[in-house]
Amino acid sequence: MILLPRWKVLSCGIVLLLGVVVLVYPFLRLGSARQYLVASPWSPKGWKSAKGQDELPLRPPPPPPPPSPEKSPLKYKPAPTYTAPPVKDPFPLLSTTSTPPPIPAYNVPPKDAWKAYDGVTVAPPLLIGFTRNWPMLLQTVVSYLTAGWPADQLYVVENTGTQQANARAQLSLQNPRFLNHTQLRKVLGVRVVQTPVLLSFAQLQNFFLALSYDHGWPYYFWSHMDVVALSHEAGVPGLTAAAGEKGYKSLYTLCLETLQQTLRGSSRNATNGASTATPDKVNSPPPEPAPSPRWAARFFAYDHLTLQNPRALEAIGGWDAFIPYYMTDCDAYSRFAMAGWSVADADAGIITDTASVFDDLRALYRDPGVVPRFSDPNPPAPEEKKSSKAGRRRGRRGWGGGGDSDADTASLSISATATAQAHTRGPAAPPPSPPHHRQRDVPFPHEPMNLSLATDYWWVLRREADNMFHHKHGGGRGRNTWQGAQRGGGTSPLGTTRAGSRRPSGC
Repeated sequence: MILLPRWKVLSCGIVLLLGVVVLVYPFLRLGSARQYLVASPWSPKGWKSAKGQDELPLRPPPPPPPPSPEKSPLKYKPAPTYTAPPVKDPFPLLSTTSTPPPIPAYNVPPKDAWKAYDGVTVAPPLLIGFTRNWPMLLQTVVSYLTAGWPADQLYVVENTGTQQANARAQLSLQNPRFLNHTQLRKVLGVRVVQTPVLLSFAQLQNFFLALSYDHGWPYYFWSHMDVVALSHEAGVPGLTAAAGEKGYKSLYTLCLETLQQTLRGSSRNATNGASTATPDKVNSPPPEPAPSPRWAARFFAYDHLTLQNPRALEAIGGWDAFIPYYMTDCDAYSRFAMAGWSVADADAGIITDTASVFDDLRALYRDPGVVPRFSDPNPPAPEEKKSSKAGRRRGRRGWGGGGDSDADTASLSISATATAQAHTRGPAAPPPSPPHHRQRDVPFPHEPMNLSLATDYWWVLRREADNMFHHKHGGGRGRNTWQGAQRGGGTSPLGTTRAGSRRPSGC
């Protein structure tokens, strides 16, 4: 064994100790990941620590946070630059009398006329839903009354969402939700039913079904509130003779015949009896007339006037409330077909879809002192009139477009001379045809037309109703402009409305 001198051993130990110190010293300087490594003498210039030593960073510093954006102020819907003129009362006579004008004699229904029809066990009600625009509703109601529908079988379903505001007369004509209970009930003699809250279109249809439970209706009719109903007073071969002639049938009479034929049906299991049972409870199903095939509805001008079978609605689960407005009819009628319930067309009169109102509803009573003409309850703004001609050229639904609304208004007015002749019950010229309607006007059987004759008066009404239809569908403004015709007009907080609440919840 070789023994080294002590001085050599001591020298080796010192060398080893110095090596350890050299290796460990840089790590002791770190302390944490945020410290810097000591750089060697050949480190790049510019990397200096707080002590002035050359150091190498572990990571680049984080970028500065972006500047916080300033909060934008609230944005409000701009105020309208144009406000439609106030709507006018189309039937001021009802405010000064307790008796409406007489209905044309040939359209007056006999008392309890429905009892003469086999299988018709209950007087058929006509339900008309209402949400907004009193002049439009009043025109629809008066047109059905003058077409022969008994007043006590016509129900206006108030779906305004205003609770008792209308019953207490807290709203006025300029409020979109205004409805005159006094004129409907006491003057015209129709019935008014109120919904508990504002309902969508689909919910309103289900409310009709609920009414059939309450009243024991095995069937009912319902109509839109923006139509004009006229009987076939000029006659239709194979359907009805002309008014005043033997064999004439009013709109109401033809509806009763359609109801009877529908209830009889073509079922091989049909019997001659008719059920007279009524429901014992509110929740019990409506009685089913016998015989009764699987029929769901009968359409008069699509569903603008409809004969409805409540049992068919039960079978498909009612209207889908999750499709509240448009397309909900397509859904319901498709489910009728898939479930095997029939939907068919029928003809009882002329049901015209409109967006305007006769200036004086005495015209529907054939008053020779009133010339039938109509006005737009929500006319376009002046700048809209100038810019809408291109849209009207495109047209809607294949009717080839409409014309200038100024031309419409002018062409649908009768001259002062004709008006004076009408007031003297003399012959009056018909309203001149606007150029854009010449290919689709209702032709008169002879000219000039004498407004003192009820049959001639009907032809003028028929043409004006047709012009109202094309005024609604032939322009470029849309079909439901009438829904924005009223603003204000009430003292009840429940009667306040907002510009965005313009869905056609009423039928």
